[in-house]
Amino acid sequence: MILKPYFNHIKSKNEFLTFAISKTLMDEVKKKRGIQSINIGFSILKVLMQSQYPLPLKEISELVELSPSKIHSYLVSFQEDEIVQQNPETGFYSLGTSC
Repeated sequence: MILKPYFNHIKSKNEFLTFAISKTLMDEVKKKRGIQSINIGFSILKVLMQSQYPLPLKEISELVELSPSKIHSYLVSFQEDEIVQQNPETGFYSLGTSC
């Protein structure tokens, strides 16, 4: 068997099954793992897309379930590319002209 050298440390069938299941689960986790910052950014944009009106930072933060300071960093970046805009009077956020 070609894989036998990789399993020399495994002494029993149960150990092999445990190893195989663990490896399979880890492979699944690796496949599903994406770039977290992209996922967060799109979560913020989805909240703004679904809103009928501009939202305050605190409400966006609550809906995305992240701290206001973290959300603010994303909003600043999105504003630079006009993906998000901030109302100068209220400070509330909505989708920008690029969307």
